[in-house]
Amino acid sequence: MPQKSDGQPYSVVDAINRNADELGTVEQQVAAMRQDILRLRSMYMGLVELVRDKAPFQQAELDAHVQKAWSMIGAHGPAAVTAAQAAAHPGERLRTCGRCGKQVPASQITVLAGGELCDVCVNT
Repeated sequence: MPQKSDGQPYSVVDAINRNADELGTVEQQVAAMRQDILRLRSMYMGLVELVRDKAPFQQAELDAHVQKAWSMIGAHGPAAVTAAQAAAHPGERLRTCGRCGKQVPASQITVLAGGELCDVCVNT
């Protein structure tokens, strides 16, 4: 049975409180992810409207390109897409994530008090 730092076993109340704290952290992370998703959706919608104004295209073309991008992510995983993005922008500096050690484009690094983390590590 797990024990506290003073050697006493955890009580049921201790376990509930610990799990409640962890749940609170998860809820905060989910709320932040929801905001990120809304921000990304807004950016996507704005870009689509901008492109439509500058160079009209058919909705079917957009759907096909979105499906192709989705297939790339599903088939190769986010790490492969990240590597492809880094290769596609050779002028962008690469940074090392302080947690996982991966080299990622600087645009995918978040600077925190504890160091620089890639987007994947920030969201996990």
